[in-house]
Amino acid sequence: MARDDEYSFSSNRPNQAKPSFRYEAENYLNIRSKKPKPWWLIAGIIFLIVIPFSILFTTDDIFNIGGMCFISSLIGIGFIILSIRKYSVWGELIKSARETLEEKSKIPFPPLPIWPQVATLISLIAGFILGDLEGLFALIGFSFSLFFSLILGFYDYQRNKAYDRLIYDLTRK
Repeated sequence: MARDDEYSFSSNRPNQAKPSFRYEAENYLNIRSKKPKPWWLIAGIIFLIVIPFSILFTTDDIFNIGGMCFISSLIGIGFIILSIRKYSVWGELIKSARETLEEKSKIPFPPLPIWPQVATLISLIAGFILGDLEGLFALIGFSFSLFFSLILGFYDYQRNKAYDRLIYDLTRK
């Protein structure tokens, strides 16, 4: 009967030598360094927003350009879906490599603080509720929601940077 600890992320065969911490750490750093570039997302935004509005504002006959704007929007949505797919595949790879590294090294991945997430949700809900009173209140609520989301993104960036630096330092010892 096989025990759970006989299998690892890197090998499906029992009784085979397991990869070392250094190998797993370098694998994690290698995957982390191969983050997808944002070019597909930028192209998608250009095709979805910039090109249709540029055509719309530069032409006199808006009824004959509907097909071209629709096709440009479809291409933009396709590029955005491709970009999201690339990021999600990379995210799954980095998560599995990080979990394997945490298991081997017993170095936990620090959690994000909860307060920016709660503040984002509260200000988003408040923006929808206050939107019934006046549009300006909705804009204020959504602006606070965006602000707290940016704070959360900054914390996530700092957390990933610190963890990557720690793993990098441990592999160089």
